[in-house]
Formats: sequence, structure tokens, C-alpha cells
Amino acid sequence: MVYYISPQTSNFDDIKTCTEQNAYDYLKKWRSFQVDTETTGLSFVDDTLLTIQLGTSEHQFVFDVRHKPELPLVKLLLESRASKKILHNVSFDYKFLKAYGMTLANVHDTMVIEKVLTNGKDTVRGFYGLAALLDRYLGIYMSKEEQTSFIGHEGEFTKAQIIYAAKDVQYLQQVRDLQTADATKQKLESCVSLENAAVLAFSDIEYNGMLVDRDRWLNLAADKLAEAQGLERQLNEFILNDDTFSEFKPSAFQTDLFASEDVARVSSVSINWSSPHQTTPILQKLLPKLESSDTKILVAKHMSVHPLIPAFVQFKEKYKKATAFGPEWCDKYIDSDGKVHTSFTQIIRTGRVSSSRPNMQQIPADNDYRNCFIAPKGWSYVSSDFSSQELCIIAHGSQDPVWLTSLENGEDLHSVCADLVYGQEWVDAADDDCVYMAHKSKCDCKGHKSLRNAVKGINFGLAYGMGPHKLSDTLDIPVEQAQELIDKYFKVFPSIKKFLDKNGRFGKKHGYIRTMEPYGRIRKFPLWAGPATEMKDLGAIDRMSRNTPIQGAAGDMTKEAMCRIRQIIHDKRDEIQMVMAVHDQLDFVVRDDLLEKYKPIITEQMELAGKTIVTSGLLKSDTTSSKCWEK
Repeated sequence: MVYYISPQTSNFDDIKTCTEQNAYDYLKKWRSFQVDTETTGLSFVDDTLLTIQLGTSEHQFVFDVRHKPELPLVKLLLESRASKKILHNVSFDYKFLKAYGMTLANVHDTMVIEKVLTNGKDTVRGFYGLAALLDRYLGIYMSKEEQTSFIGHEGEFTKAQIIYAAKDVQYLQQVRDLQTADATKQKLESCVSLENAAVLAFSDIEYNGMLVDRDRWLNLAADKLAEAQGLERQLNEFILNDDTFSEFKPSAFQTDLFASEDVARVSSVSINWSSPHQTTPILQKLLPKLESSDTKILVAKHMSVHPLIPAFVQFKEKYKKATAFGPEWCDKYIDSDGKVHTSFTQIIRTGRVSSSRPNMQQIPADNDYRNCFIAPKGWSYVSSDFSSQELCIIAHGSQDPVWLTSLENGEDLHSVCADLVYGQEWVDAADDDCVYMAHKSKCDCKGHKSLRNAVKGINFGLAYGMGPHKLSDTLDIPVEQAQELIDKYFKVFPSIKKFLDKNGRFGKKHGYIRTMEPYGRIRKFPLWAGPATEMKDLGAIDRMSRNTPIQGAAGDMTKEAMCRIRQIIHDKRDEIQMVMAVHDQLDFVVRDDLLEKYKPIITEQMELAGKTIVTSGLLKSDTTSSKCWEK
């Protein structure tokens, strides 16, 4: 039965009226009930909450909230931890509810959990939508056509709108029950619990947003554009003055009344330096076997071939920043409240997360850009990140004694590994005052630098399933030499090889891999076809099987840290707010007078989260404060 609670007079057939107290008395008896909202649009900043729907499969209650009723009993139901609230896409409803003065606790998100069960696989558009879930799980067809009628809605609601709103809280309990059974079958209960808790933390971040100094951002964009234009002129000079590029030189140029002859001559070069189609043939004059103008390849192997190449690489970098992070970025992503409110994709295949609108992981990591995200007056940023997160996970997974001892003692792990891999060559390369030889700290020895970088490339590459070809590109050495280095490395660290090989074998044998306990997130490999799997696909599965337990464990513990900290701070928005999560770093804005209160709390909870996987406590957190976002 559908019940409608509103000042609007309802004489609709099949729709009854009741009071908030009636709804509360019914719903408080249930261990779980369903929640949904209808809004005038998609932006919680600029659009308006229209209705709140609560219900079970038997009775659904549609609350008209346009007249700003207090609804204290609805608030009590939503914020109580006593009952499970079942929603589809919690983040959307949560932010509108929060803007209305309510929040949520103890949720099950049928959209997020469906992604957990399927490992967020790439699929057809709408696969994770409510209509698709109802069809797959229950064989129920739900038309979403009425949904658009709420956009910009004014006036009284129609019967069709009220019935549509109610339907959204009629079937989710059945979906949740079937998802829970599937999670039990796949041994994903801990992972499901983590993700249901994390969705509220991610939603807090999206809601809180990050304040942007627009003027500073635009000035930065203008500076990058000016630098790119200067490099463009430099590149044109190469075309004009170096016979290597004679075929690209203009045959004539037209003088300009307002510019010098030299300026006009340089400007006559009509090459679009941001176009791969135009720049690849130019670079091939220097590197005939080059297949593309990809700057990663140029940086890795060819920077010393000709001065045009480093100038071109710098131009691409400056031009990309000037265009990708310029005025259009501000217009597109800074909302009317002066903040950026990113959107997270909570489940991707590795167990990490991604964000969009904007992608905060793509914001240039240098502080020029990060410092444009500022704290409100009287507040500061507090940032906490796991120190050597992936390295500690590898050490824990492999139980390699050298890695464990080095990380426990605060030694420079890359130098320690290089020392063991290169032996006498490392000793001979030491300067007389080498601090590594004295204290096993990172040194400035010129001879040690290249050896350390080579081993560092392997150490970090282990977390990404790196093979000899990738190491060859990274270090600019022949593939054969890269393979020899890897073989030598694994002779020194057999326990790490055993750990990685075990994961690789498991994935190739079973067609899936899990992250570390206690979460056991599962990643399935669509390429796997049992004994019929092609060799090239087995190679890809092997790499992913080596990579996923490490990357997934890192993502799991970061989510655990978010959940732990949210439990402490979620009702203290006037003191502290979580505003960003990028890889292994969590960021907050904190009132200046409370910095010393919250910094140790954040550090403690980060390290407790780390212990859920790296149980020895090896993983530590570094927590700092500043007036703006920093790397």
C-alpha cells in the first residue's frame, strides 16, 4: 500500500494518507527498510529535494518535503544505527538528504554491492541501474520514464509521480537478500561490509567539496600558456635553422606591420605542435623507427638525441596543463558554492577507486595546482598518507626478512636492495662520505644513484606486475639486460619471487584472484577460459594476479581508514570535514584551534586501518597540516 504524507490534498485511488507518526510506528519495528528520494535535478548544490520515500515490500511512505517540514521522526529513522537502510546509489540520496539537514547510518547500497559481486566489470550502459537489477534478480520490469517528470517540477504531484516514487522503495529488500546470499557464496561478506561503510565516507567527501582559489588557478593557466607559447617559438626556430627539418620549413613568409621580421619569420611556421599527426614525421627525422610522438617514450629513451626533443616534451606538458586545467576547467567543475565536488567510482577492478567531474587523480601533483585548493578562513588542511604503503604490503605478503628489517628500522629500502643486488659494484661506487655506508640512509653518491634507481624501478614495479619490457622502457636499457637484472634481483630476494609467483599461478589456474585478508575482494578475469586460455591472455592474467593483491590491499586499507575516521568525525562538521581521498592519502579541513586535537586521532586511525592487513604494525602514517592542499 502506498501512503502519501503531504499538505497536498490527495483523493487518488490506491493512495492513502497517514501521519509521520504512523509511518514511524510501522518502520521502527523493521530490522531494515528501503529509502529513496526524488529531486528537481542532479546537483545537490543547486537543485532541490522534493520527496523522501521510506518503505518495505508491503507498505511505502512518500513524504512531500517541499514545504520544509521538520520530519523529526523520519530523521530519527534515517540516522539510527538500529536498522539497515537499503538504497540504490546511496551517494546521490545521501547528499540531498544532508543538504536538507538529515544524514544516513547503517546502509546497504544495492548498486555498489552489485559492483562488488561482479568486480565492477565493464558492461553495457545501465547494467548497474535499478531497473536492470530488478529485471535480473526479480524479473520485474520498471519503467523509468516518470523519473524525468520531477526535473524542475513545480505544483502538485500527479498520481503517476507518487506511485513511481513509491515503487523505488518496494523491491530493494528482495534484491539485498539475494545479493547477501551471493556475497556469502563468494566469501565476500567482509568486503561487502567495508564497501557499505565506505560509501558514506565517500559521500561525505563529495558533499563537503574543496574550495578553489579561482583567480590563482586562472593565473596559473595563463602562465602555463605563456610558457607553452615560448616553447612553441623555440620549436619553430629549430625548424627554421636546422637543415634536418628543411622539408618542414616554410618557403616564404609574410611580414607583419606590427611585428619585427624575426617574429614574423618564426610565426610563419604553421606546424601544430600539439598534433601527433604533424609532429611524428618531424620526430622521425631524428628517430626513424619512432612510431608515435608519445612523450613517455621520448622521456624514457631519447631526451639526449637532439635539443628539439626536450623542448617538445616541455611544450606538451605546459600546453596540456594550460588547456586541460584552464578557464574551461573552472567553468565546468567549480560549483556555485565556489567548491569542486568530485564523484567517486567506488569499485574498480583493482580494488582502488577513481573519481570524475573532475578526476582528482589527474590534478597535477605539483603544489602549483594543489595549492589552489584552499581551506576556509580559520581552517587548515590536514593530510595523512601511508608511508611506503605498497612496499610494506609486499614485505608483509612475502615475509622477506631483508625488507621487513629495513622497513622496521627506517632504512632506505631501495639502497639496501641495491646493495645486495649489486654487491661489490655498489661498494666500489660509494663516495668517501657516503651516508648509506654509515647509516643505511639514502645517499647523494653519484655512483649509487643509477644503481639505486634501477632497483627502485623493480621494487615499485612489483606492485604493478612489471616485466622485463616495462623495466627496459623505465631504465632505458635493452630488454635482455632488464631480464638479467630481474633474475639477479629474485636470486637475492627469493621470498618475494615465491609470493608473486604463487599469486600468478593461482590466477592462471582459477581465473580469479583475491586481495589479502580480512577483506578477500575478488577479481575475476574475463579472459580466462580454463585450459583453453590463450597464451597471451595467460600472460595478462599472470600480471594482474601479481598486481591485484597488492593494489587491492592498498585500496582496502585506505577505505578502512576512511570508515574509522568517519565514525569519529561525521557529526562534527563545525570542527573537521573529510574532503579528499587520492590513492593512499586522506585530506581534511580542520578548524585551526583544533589541529592538535585531530592530527593524532587521524594518525592513530590510519595506522589501525593499516594493521587490519599488515598486522605487524609495520605501516605508519605521516600527518601534516598547511593552509592549502599539498602533495
